[in-house]
Amino acid sequence: MSSSSCLPRSGRPALRLFLSIPVSAGLFLLVAGCGQSPESLNAEKAAAIAKTTGALVVHSNRPNASVEATALAPSGETPFSRQGPAGVPLTGLLPGQYAVVVSAPGWPRISDTATVTTGQTAELTLHHATGALQLDSEPAGATVKLGGEVLGQTPLLLPELPAGDTELQLEFKNWPPLAFKASIPAGAEIAAKARLPHGRLVVDSVPAGAMVRIGGTDYGRTPLTLEQVPAGPKRLVLLAEKFPPVAVSFTLEDRADFKVRPELGSVFPPLDPTEVIKTSWVPDDPNKLAPSFDSVGKFEPRNGIVKNINRRKVFNDWIGKTYRYSGVVETYDRKTGEIDFVEDKSALSRYRVVAIVSPEVRSGLEPVAATLKGKTMSVYGSLAAVEEPRWPARAILLELTGAQLLDGENR
Repeated sequence: MSSSSCLPRSGRPALRLFLSIPVSAGLFLLVAGCGQSPESLNAEKAAAIAKTTGALVVHSNRPNASVEATALAPSGETPFSRQGPAGVPLTGLLPGQYAVVVSAPGWPRISDTATVTTGQTAELTLHHATGALQLDSEPAGATVKLGGEVLGQTPLLLPELPAGDTELQLEFKNWPPLAFKASIPAGAEIAAKARLPHGRLVVDSVPAGAMVRIGGTDYGRTPLTLEQVPAGPKRLVLLAEKFPPVAVSFTLEDRADFKVRPELGSVFPPLDPTEVIKTSWVPDDPNKLAPSFDSVGKFEPRNGIVKNINRRKVFNDWIGKTYRYSGVVETYDRKTGEIDFVEDKSALSRYRVVAIVSPEVRSGLEPVAATLKGKTMSVYGSLAAVEEPRWPARAILLELTGAQLLDGENR
């Protein structure tokens, strides 16, 4: 050893002191570290600790198990503990009795005691009791989890599950997670089947051919039967060309059938002749014999009469849009398919609504044509005309074309 390596700048010798074992052991190791490498010092320190402590290795049949060993300290003292994975020695343990706990995700904690002696490695085996489960589900293909660990998809043989009451989690697309409990016998195998609550959904529409959308997913066009639909609150939307979306909310019960058959035309706004007349009405003006109200071109009336209806406004606000209307039938023309509803009146004028039904509706009405007078009927169609009356008629005419029947309201 050279003097230069042991003397600091002040010229005084330097001593390195360190604690080599736990304070509770009551021992200190004094080492003169001049000229020794850090590796050599660490080796000496480890050897000194090994002479006053022991180790413990705990074996488990769970590959992801963890171990906690806690010294059984006298009352009033803070217990000393160490943690680590199963199968790996816990070193630097003071000699004495230890409470040992083994835990694994999804498995119950099991415990025992072990004795640690100086300079020795104690061994302890703590195996979880296991059983097997042959698990199926309805519907099949559910993902099975235990403590967050994915075990597979049903149908599935689970050869090692915690014996006793065990809770698995089943997950399936569009289903809420299902907690499935099973009582697993130790050293034996049982079979079980989990039912994810579901029912049967039958969807139709009038007319047919609407796309069925549930939760943002399109399932097909009506008529449509979905055999396995998760139970619970549902909201489906029917989408069809020329119709507003139709939303239907309902609750599907487990093992139940639910049938829905909405009329797509029922969501069109109602035709209110009073409002049509009111919003486009212009009072009489004795100074103008023939007010124009933009009555030329596409705004020109069929019969040439322009008196109180602002033609531009009625076209911009009402004409060409689809409405539904209910009224009492005055007459029905079998040749033209024209339903003339009973005349009514508003504060400004009398009015009557005429609906010209489509050829397919006309064919369906043929057997009952003679019985329609006096019957209340509901239709929907495009508002094609609003015409002021030519003498001697007194009522403003509102005409719906391509009219369809609202079956549910006409039964």
